[in-house]
Amino acid sequence: MNINLSQLISISQLDKEIDALSPAIEAKRSTSLKLKKQEEKYLKEIEDLNAKIEDANIRIARNEQSLKEHEEALEANLAKAKAAKSDKDLKNMQIDDDLSREQIERIAAEQVELDKRKIEYQESINTIQKQITNLVSDIQEAEETINNDIEEIKKKQAVFYNKKQEIIMKIDKKILSFYEKIKKWAGNTSVVQIKRNACGGCFMKLSDKVCSEVMYGDSISTCPHCGRILYAIKERETETAK
Repeated sequence: MNINLSQLISISQLDKEIDALSPAIEAKRSTSLKLKKQEEKYLKEIEDLNAKIEDANIRIARNEQSLKEHEEALEANLAKAKAAKSDKDLKNMQIDDDLSREQIERIAAEQVELDKRKIEYQESINTIQKQITNLVSDIQEAEETINNDIEEIKKKQAVFYNKKQEIIMKIDKKILSFYEKIKKWAGNTSVVQIKRNACGGCFMKLSDKVCSEVMYGDSISTCPHCGRILYAIKERETETAK
C-alpha cells in the first residue's frame, strides 16, 4: 500500500478517535448543566414568590389607608349624629355607617388573607432555599467528579493527537492539504474503505477499473462519485490483521 495512503488512513482513524471522545466530554458537562438549570429554576421561583410578597405588601398598605379613611368617616358621622336635627339625617348617617362598617369588615378579612398568603410564600421560599443549598452541594460534588472525568478523556485525546502529529511530521504536506480539504465537507469519512466494490462513504458502486487502481496502484485514488479518498485491504492483509 502507498506509504502516504497508509499514513492518511492512520490520520483519519486518529481523527475519528479524537472526535469520538468529544461527545463524551459534552455528556459529562450536560450533567452539571442540568443541575445548574435546576438551580436557576429555583431562583426564578424565589424571585416570583418575592414579587408576590411585594404585591401583597402594597395591597396591605392600600387596605390600611382605606381602613383609616373608613374609621375617620365613622368618627365624622358620630360627630354629625350629635348635631343632627331630624330623623332623616340620622337615617342617612346610619346608612353611611353601615356601608363603612361593611367595608371595614371586608378589608379586615382581606388583610388576614393577605397575611396568610405572605406566610405561605415565605415558607415556600425557605423550602426552596434549603433545596438550593442541597443542590449547590450536589453541583460542587458533581463538578469535581466531572472535571476529573473530563481530564481523563482529554488525556486520551492528547495521546491520539500526539500520534497524529507524529504522522503529520512525516507525511507529504500536499497530500495532507488534500486530505484536510476533503475533511472540511466529509468529516471523519474522508478516507474510506472499498466494501463489496462500493465506496464506503457514498456507497455508490465502483467500476472494476477503479477498484483495481485502488487495490494495486501506487497513487492515491478518490471516489469518482463523491471525491473521498479510497483504500482497499487485500485478502492477505486482512488475514494478517486477523
